[in-house]
Amino acid sequence: MNFRVWGALAVAALVAAPLLAHLLRRRPPEEQPFAGTRLVPEAPAIASRRTALEDRALFTLRALAVLALAALGATPMFRCARLSLTRQSGASVALAIVLDDSLSMRVRTPGEDSTRFTKAVAGAKELLGGMQQGDAVAVVLAGEPVRVAIAATTNLDAVRSVLDKAEATDRGTDVDGAVRVASELLSGLEHLDKRVVVLGDLEAVPGARVEVPEGVRLWAPLKDLAGSFDDCAVIRADRSGTRVTVRVACTRSAAEALRQGGASSAEAHGSAAGRRIGVFSGSQSVVDADLHLDGTTADVGFTLPDTALDKLAQTQLYAALLGGDDLPEDDAAPVVAEGAALRAAVVSDPANDRVPTGGAPLVEQAFRALEAGVTLTPMVSVPDQREELEPLSLLLVDDPEGFTPAERRDLGAWVERGGIVFLALGKHAAAAPLGSGFSPLLPALVRWRKNPVKGLVPAKDALFADAADGLDDLGAAGRALLEVEPAGAELVTLARWSDDVPFVVERRLGRGLVVSMMLPLSSQESDIGLRPALFALLDRVVAEARSRSGTGRTVVGASWPLTGSAEAKVTRVGRDDRSEVLPIAETGAGREVTTNRAGVYELVVDGVTSKRVAMVDERELASVPLELPQAASEDKLGGTSTEVDVSPQVALVLLGLLAAELLFRTFGRGSAKVARPTSAE
Repeated sequence: MNFRVWGALAVAALVAAPLLAHLLRRRPPEEQPFAGTRLVPEAPAIASRRTALEDRALFTLRALAVLALAALGATPMFRCARLSLTRQSGASVALAIVLDDSLSMRVRTPGEDSTRFTKAVAGAKELLGGMQQGDAVAVVLAGEPVRVAIAATTNLDAVRSVLDKAEATDRGTDVDGAVRVASELLSGLEHLDKRVVVLGDLEAVPGARVEVPEGVRLWAPLKDLAGSFDDCAVIRADRSGTRVTVRVACTRSAAEALRQGGASSAEAHGSAAGRRIGVFSGSQSVVDADLHLDGTTADVGFTLPDTALDKLAQTQLYAALLGGDDLPEDDAAPVVAEGAALRAAVVSDPANDRVPTGGAPLVEQAFRALEAGVTLTPMVSVPDQREELEPLSLLLVDDPEGFTPAERRDLGAWVERGGIVFLALGKHAAAAPLGSGFSPLLPALVRWRKNPVKGLVPAKDALFADAADGLDDLGAAGRALLEVEPAGAELVTLARWSDDVPFVVERRLGRGLVVSMMLPLSSQESDIGLRPALFALLDRVVAEARSRSGTGRTVVGASWPLTGSAEAKVTRVGRDDRSEVLPIAETGAGREVTTNRAGVYELVVDGVTSKRVAMVDERELASVPLELPQAASEDKLGGTSTEVDVSPQVALVLLGLLAAELLFRTFGRGSAKVARPTSAE
């Protein structure tokens, strides 16, 4: 406490003033002559009676008022550590809080019971407590994919409610993307002081960088949350017959501990050293072995005994790590049959899709380069049997000559149940024979015309993002044009040519999706097959197929569309058989459910039951410290405040005491009768 505080507290000594005032109010009683007293012996006066207090209630009110006055002068006198912003000349602030809710934020702080996420939320609430009237606050969650928890608002109670409901998840990290979104939320506000505050452990995928636009300042105050941690995670477990292959990934510090091994390593790096990996049926081990890493990852193979195969119909097998680390939540993953992998078929004419340098068609090479875990089946024609379509989740057709009525009927029904069709339209699509067409998949007539422009809109499109470079010149002499039927009003344009003609369109059909591109994949017609944009487009299509189909695995954070279903229920089944029903959200695109935890999910859609698995993003284990601009750590943006101002509360108490004294003096004095001696006495 400084001299001002001590001086104000010294005012409390004035509490003696009411005491003296009350004592001095006692005067000797007036003497009245009474003849009978002459017969009574004189007794000495008792001085203590003259110093007794009168009106003790009034004295108490006055003493408390003096003490409250002293406390009011001394505030702020209470000290505690809390985050606070430094304001520019008292101006209002537009603040966007980036709250990291990824898997690494579930690490517990050494020696404490709280997690990194708990501390981040506490810091956000402390900042919120320092907001004033006119300030605007937004909250962005940095777990991948990035979500806006609440847009910029002056309703601080709504922001506080969002923070109370926030929970850490098993998602990957996208702090750089969250900062971009947060900056966009602030761009339309009139506040001059705009800031983005990052509350997290500042871990990100390698190569990630944070950039903020001009006029927005970045601040990362919770540096104590940063730091490496020991964690090994079971990413996935695939079973083919009796063979199980388990994928394990570790952080750099945990991998180093495992490579060193031995007791000394365990002491130096914690409990990550000397771990084992195995397959379990409930709590019973089926098979296990020592875990050895080559780098930070390992693929461990097991052969299941016949007794384990007999149990598959009754129980879910899990691959799990034995031993502890800083994140036990990701130490197990369900064993998934290999047949549950995403299956896709590519229909193309080898004569039209040949590569000048030789090898497989471009689209097949693109799928392999994506390493998306897709089981690809080349075909020369569209499947004409419903049984051939059922195992597929994605069908890619390059420049088809339309579909027959039977094919359209079967494809339409398959898409409505969650299938994805990707159409690359070219000359052959425009020359469909009589009776063939694309409706209801694509309610339009296809024409092939000379291309009057070189490429797409020069600006980076949201569909292609950073892969949009080079799309301003595709080397396409021709392009497909659509004469949309009335039912084609549901078509959504995702990318356009530079003359505003659609280049990529999509249509939602039931629980499925149809994506159409206005160029074939042949390198003889355009350069689209040689551009990174094709990878971005295929990656989007694969992600849509994973989210809609009954394939076994998606990354935590994926949303599963349920639009088109009459009834749907999604339940997460834990390893201990505890279940949790997930809420189904209504969005602009329809109904969907989002996963925040790794594990097994049971979907019941229109009476049909299927299982899916949400797995941890392997990149979360390979995260590195995020590079931030140097200005993000400047003290002038804010810091840790050590004073809490309670003067408003103390002033209210003082006002109440003064009001109570006034009421007492007004109504209480009349009832206080002073006892006087009577003649009988």
